[in-house]
Amino acid sequence: MISYDIYKQTNKQFSDIESQNKDIKYPQEFKHAETFHQKEAISISSPFGYKLNGIFMPNTITTNKTILFISGLPNARDIDLDYLEIYFRSGFNVLLIESQSHEDSGGNSISWGRLEKYDISQWVNWIKHRIPDGPIGIHGVALGAATALLHAELNENEKNVSFYIADSAYSDAESLFSFHIKQWLYSYIAEYKLPLLNNEFFSSIILHYVSYISYFYSHSTLQDTSPLHSVQHVTTPILYLHNENDKIVPSSMSFELQHATKGPSQLYLFPNSEHASALADNQQLYNTAIYHFLQSLKELN
Repeated sequence: MISYDIYKQTNKQFSDIESQNKDIKYPQEFKHAETFHQKEAISISSPFGYKLNGIFMPNTITTNKTILFISGLPNARDIDLDYLEIYFRSGFNVLLIESQSHEDSGGNSISWGRLEKYDISQWVNWIKHRIPDGPIGIHGVALGAATALLHAELNENEKNVSFYIADSAYSDAESLFSFHIKQWLYSYIAEYKLPLLNNEFFSSIILHYVSYISYFYSHSTLQDTSPLHSVQHVTTPILYLHNENDKIVPSSMSFELQHATKGPSQLYLFPNSEHASALADNQQLYNTAIYHFLQSLKELN
């Protein structure tokens, strides 16, 4: 029961935290209506048989550059649209996707990126068919960021994606759950005034059962999902973004990821921000970090 509660609570945190304290709008309600002129609902098939949904929004200026945005929210349309405006103003079309088990897309449960990375390849193929020979970038937030990094390893064969931006990514699912289990044990001991336990021992036992629960829901164990392992083989440029006060995914995980990345990478930390809230709290700094990264990429300039 404890393992089940931790698994479900961590799932819930990834579903709810990103939308806290944000001015959420539907995609047709941009602050600057001139940044787009139409949006198109897209539906494709996952290689695993379920339906995937997305919204394609072409830039008003004709361009062959496209950003694939993975929000990490259960409803991809409920995002802070300032994310998308960054790319409209930088001359990109935007494809906003709903991952499996999110909103109207199919799939029984999130798999923490293990299956979702193959779905991303399907979306990349859709973009290549729609806009042949155009540069493609992927920007993911939280779960979406981890999924993007897992996909980056797949991308090494064909190099269809020119760059990745990973905001608040976890290094691997096992480390993420281990972190939350230890936090839970500390709070449990404090709340009930219990003697100190061997946290490493008890957390390893709970983690073992959490992994079984993960397999039951998503047919993947926590050990199957490691962006940290993936980036060791990635040569495509990556920009890591993270908030120093992130209590859901520690910022140390982005340090680990950048240190392990084989190819060119940058890391930008935002002070005084919690999980996935850097854009809301530090919009100018967030925009600047992305603009500078995009300007450094020869494929785009």
